[in-house]
Amino acid sequence: MKNLIVFILLVSFVTIGGHGASGQSSTAAFELASVVDVIDGDTIEVSMEDGTIHRVRYIGINTPERDQPCGDDATYMNTLMVDGQTVAMFKDVSETDRYGRLLRYVFVNGTFVNAALVADGWAESARYPPDTIFAEWFDYLHEQARAADLGCHPFGVFEGAGAVSPTATIVPAATGVTVTAASDVNLRGGPGTNYSTIGTLRTNQTATAIARNGDWLLLDNGAWVASWIVSVDGDYLSLPTQGAPAAPAQQPAVQQPQQSQPQATAPPQAPSVPPTATQPPPPAAPAFTCDCSKVCSAMASCDEAYFQLNQCGCGARDGDNDGVPCESICPGG
Repeated sequence: MKNLIVFILLVSFVTIGGHGASGQSSTAAFELASVVDVIDGDTIEVSMEDGTIHRVRYIGINTPERDQPCGDDATYMNTLMVDGQTVAMFKDVSETDRYGRLLRYVFVNGTFVNAALVADGWAESARYPPDTIFAEWFDYLHEQARAADLGCHPFGVFEGAGAVSPTATIVPAATGVTVTAASDVNLRGGPGTNYSTIGTLRTNQTATAIARNGDWLLLDNGAWVASWIVSVDGDYLSLPTQGAPAAPAQQPAVQQPQQSQPQATAPPQAPSVPPTATQPPPPAAPAFTCDCSKVCSAMASCDEAYFQLNQCGCGARDGDNDGVPCESICPGG
């Protein structure tokens, strides 16, 4: 009954032109579709009324990847709600994301799926402007679930309400340095692999770095990239230093699952975090050898997986083309 009341209120809200925190309005036009597959906790595949098949990414939330702690649990809970069901969907501002997936708010049997996954702790709230009409509500639900330690929260896989959006205060530099991607590389919401991936610098694409935090570079679009996986045209050590966006207080680093929850698996080993400017430079990189026939399970470390992808061009190590190789040993995909 509670979900049904929420659903009716939301329908009324968006139909008359609901306004989000950004002040934008959105008049909903509901689409009906049948769910034919559940990809993971926040992505489904649907058959539209005209028979076309589309992948749908839930707006405003993010669930752990299937190879991360609690990823399978989030996928299972999404499956329980929507698999084989007829769903009603509407968009915010954007039609699709960069992968061509439809961006939608999804309802099934009176339940607002996006909100339910956050409220029960299986997803975190995640802001992807300009699609933010429910962002403040999702943030509230996220904090309530975190405080109650629901769903995936005990495993430390979430960064905090709305944390995907890069919200660092940018200190502009008088001049910047140009960086170029030799292959697709991840852009992060902060200087470290513990921050969420918020975009991709494509092969041969350039960007301007305006500040740094250790060996992480702050680009002029507010995203961060590791200096050692791009080509840097200039002395980036001369850039002004910039503080990191607020990291989640409950997750200073990726946490291991508690022993009282044996069903969770330990997170994969992350690559070493680069030293800060006050620390001595790192030792020379290991002398890996290019071998595109080498499978992920045979890699000595995540560093070797990145070497095979970025230096040797072994694209097979990045099957989903998100810039992260061998996701069984490298986090962040």
